Amino acid sequence: MKEFDINFKSDRISVLEHVLLTSENENEKLEAINQLIRKSDDRAQLAILKALEDSFQRVREKAIQSIKLSSIPDEIFVPSLVKLLDDEFPKIREKAIQLLKEMAKEEFLPYFQNKLNDESDLVRAIAIQAIGKIGHRGGFESLITQFHSETSPLTKRSLLQNIARIGGETTINFLITILRNTNEMTEVRSEAALALAKSGSSKALNSITSVLNSAPSSYLKLRLIQPLAFIHEEKTVDFLIELFTDEFQKRNFQISSVKLLDPWNYEFKVLDDSAKIISTVIKTLGILGHKKAIPFLLNTLNSVYNLIRIQSVAALFQFNDVSINERLISIVSDKNEGHRFKEMMLAVMNKINKESLTNLGLSMNSVNLSLYRKFIDEFFI
Repeated sequence: MKEFDINFKSDRISVLEHVLLTSENENEKLEAINQLIRKSDDRAQLAILKALEDSFQRVREKAIQSIKLSSIPDEIFVPSLVKLLDDEFPKIREKAIQLLKEMAKEEFLPYFQNKLNDESDLVRAIAIQAIGKIGHRGGFESLITQFHSETSPLTKRSLLQNIARIGGETTINFLITILRNTNEMTEVRSEAALALAKSGSSKALNSITSVLNSAPSSYLKLRLIQPLAFIHEEKTVDFLIELFTDEFQKRNFQISSVKLLDPWNYEFKVLDDSAKIISTVIKTLGILGHKKAIPFLLNTLNSVYNLIRIQSVAALFQFNDVSINERLISIVSDKNEGHRFKEMMLAVMNKINKESLTNLGLSMNSVNLSLYRKFIDEFFI
């Protein structure tokens, strides 16, 4: 590079900065930034900062990707980032708003609000996250307005997650409204349920279960069961057990199209709705981890249906309880128990906690995991 031959006795950072400011060659500027990146001096970062206003898109992009927040005072850095929020290239706008989000200062709220209508999905998503992170009530109305104008379920879900971070009774009531809105897509309603469950609100359980009980589709039911794992109340356990009983009695778990007594061969997609709900209920009880569920789960180990038993093994093993583990060991040791079922038990327990399985003195040496990999992958979705 001819500019680099100017004066080797000069300060190297000054030479590279001179290249960034005066060269008309894009590649020379990119090489100058590459060399500045390798300098530990903060002056190198200040030199790169000046390239944020360069006429070459690749130079601006390289510069903003190379900047370190900790090296430049905010009062110098922020004005440059704000200008880049309106850059014509999405990748530059995305990085600029990401850096502003990492600072998460309340005075940046107007910048984030202005980018809620950006053409880039990622810029909008980051703006939403930033407003939620700041948690300012002034940002609440912006997110609500954006929610009602959005058509993308993915963006709506992100909006709900960040609206929930702001908190307060108004937020809770908004989440309940979305949960109850039958015109909303299932994915959006279930996201509202999840945010509500995580909020700790006393309204969460009743709001979710009332919608769940009246849900017209099993798919909606399935999506609403899972958030209940975040509501650690006895009433949650009671509701899930009652739901299990209702679904079990409804179909009596007689599914002729599925070989339930050979679960390692079955396809999840062909399970009927009741079987999926029953499976999800047991999984949720395991994640919930409430001791009140233990007697019920232990009882389901006696089921004639191996699918239920395997789900219960997985749920119980997560409690890491001595008496429960003794019960599971007794099943593995039972000579009358099916060999393949015992292997499946070990495979599931190994997936959940390999160390705990070893500590119990149970060995996977005789288990060919490849036989059960497809089942395990589907099982833990």
